[in-house]
Amino acid sequence: MRMGGPLAVVALIAVGLLAIALLIVALVGRDNRRAYAIGFLVPFLVYAAIHSFTGHDELEPYDDFALPTTRSFQRPYMTFRTLTWIDLATGKSIPDYDPTADPSLHSGGGGGFGSKPKVTGRETPDRATFSLLAHSLIAVSLAVIGAKFAVLIHNSHDGG
Repeated sequence: MRMGGPLAVVALIAVGLLAIALLIVALVGRDNRRAYAIGFLVPFLVYAAIHSFTGHDELEPYDDFALPTTRSFQRPYMTFRTLTWIDLATGKSIPDYDPTADPSLHSGGGGGFGSKPKVTGRETPDRATFSLLAHSLIAVSLAVIGAKFAVLIHNSHDGG
């Protein structure tokens, strides 16, 4: 969670704890609570499995082979992202740095064979943390819809 911030860490821990709690309810609960928990967990786990086992980096929104949900994070990421240019020799940020002024200075620049960049860009939040939070938000949203649907189906079988 490099550069994701404490709020991102807390949010991801909360999602994990919610899934664990609902797994417990699904295993030992009864009636509507159990239906809700199962209805929550099925879409949540299916979404997580699909995005975990694709063979591509589903935490990189600019990966051409990532799933459409991951690639859809590009525009929102650019809205939230801040880019800070760092002098690698001193470790200090460079205000008002223009990477087009001398591309050989920054990473990815054509400084010649074996040359090391002198300036690099640092994105905050990093792409992986942003994508993980966005995937969690989608998974939880789908899970809540699934949970409400499961309770609706459960109640219709009970005549209520």
